[in-house]
Amino acid sequence: MLRAILFDHDGTLVDSEASHCKIWNALLSGYGASVSFAEFARDCIGVPVDKTTGYFIERFSLNITVAELVAIKERAALEYQQEKGFPAIVGAMELLRELHGMQLKVAIVSGAMRDSVLNTVACNGLASMLGAVVTASDVAVNKPAPDGYLQALDRLGVTADEAVAIEDSASGIASAKAAGLTCLAIHHDYISRSSLASADWVFNTHAEVREHLLNLIGTRQ
Repeated sequence: MLRAILFDHDGTLVDSEASHCKIWNALLSGYGASVSFAEFARDCIGVPVDKTTGYFIERFSLNITVAELVAIKERAALEYQQEKGFPAIVGAMELLRELHGMQLKVAIVSGAMRDSVLNTVACNGLASMLGAVVTASDVAVNKPAPDGYLQALDRLGVTADEAVAIEDSASGIASAKAAGLTCLAIHHDYISRSSLASADWVFNTHAEVREHLLNLIGTRQ
């Protein structure tokens, strides 16, 4: 019986990746460096912020520690969200609300820092609908490790075979699968479709995901 749906955040609920690239470029410009969106999409999307930070420090020989640059990036990202907000992906919030209305348990499991995710929750009025919000701030090991999903399953009181994860990156899919979850993936044009091959199903839109979930709900009752 399907009892819970676990959503990733960046790239699954909100269209934030281009914004994150802009934020990084604003920070990197102070070091005389920049990154194209193609490189960012290839090497950084779906990667925890500490690993992305380490990548940029090594790539551009930056004289700053990972912890220091992570703190700067997170402050910049939060300021960006508070000023502009990350736009919701078409159909994402509607899907989450519909699933909650069907008495399914809903959670967010993100590799992003907690403040960023909670900003999305607040801006979209999701708090009362979520049984759990698990972020990079809440686990010892981030995606692609399964820790975030395992914590969410425990907090929701469901088993992996009673839940489905929705992701958009290879790292997120690996995390969900390592937790024993069925994983549906959203494909974006800036990501190679082949990188999502380990998902159980790959879709182009949340409307397609919705149709598939409704079928799953019907067959698992």
